[in-house]
Amino acid sequence: MAEETKEAQDTIKITKKPEVSDWSTHTYGGLGSLHNGKKLLHDPKGQAEACTFATMKRRTTEQRAWRPISDGLRQIALQHFPVDPRAVPGGTMLVLGQTRDTRLVTTYLDTTYTFFALITQTETEKTKGKPLVNIYVLSNHLVVPFEAGGITQLSEGEYLFMLPEDMPPVALMLFPLLKNNSEGNSMGMESASRKLRTCAACGQVWRRSMMKCAGCNEVPYCSRVCQRHHWSSHKAACKRTRSQRKGK
Repeated sequence: MAEETKEAQDTIKITKKPEVSDWSTHTYGGLGSLHNGKKLLHDPKGQAEACTFATMKRRTTEQRAWRPISDGLRQIALQHFPVDPRAVPGGTMLVLGQTRDTRLVTTYLDTTYTFFALITQTETEKTKGKPLVNIYVLSNHLVVPFEAGGITQLSEGEYLFMLPEDMPPVALMLFPLLKNNSEGNSMGMESASRKLRTCAACGQVWRRSMMKCAGCNEVPYCSRVCQRHHWSSHKAACKRTRSQRKGK
């Protein structure tokens, strides 16, 4: 573990601004279109598609695959990696390669997160010295090999995490880069909030602000796509809220 601590000092920073500026309208696809969980079906090469409500539901499904980090791994993160202690309770993890259909996963990150990975089995001659995971930054058409003990900060966007051939399952971990984090602020990266917000239509949970219904200013949405989709369900309640305000 001391060796990993030393390696953790050599960090990778993915700071290049993505070409896509509005992730509520652009996507690169996910399970079933971009990949099948085992291999890449096609390479988007930085060419985004228009988002639909199905896109938002897919992002929700992918988000829910990340689970709260166990107490044991939280202690490892605090002891051996430069993670903000305030962010540890909000950490999530996903085991890449836990099944043969989860060697590739796509994830949309709503804000900036600190990322690192740990191999779940003893290293062998086949895996020693090889990247634990390859991170495909889809908007930049850039694949970043992620080494054992490495730390990086991933800004908002869609990412594809790919397990290299012969690599056993790897635990991926994300910790939100909270506001008032001097390192994140100095790099101009958007910081996360401790407050969680849930889209009323697709169910995505974000650590940053969401738009609200322009009528009642109460119901949160992650995108106009979700707001339009939800309008038929929300219309009556929105009208009642506005009427009640006028009556006061």
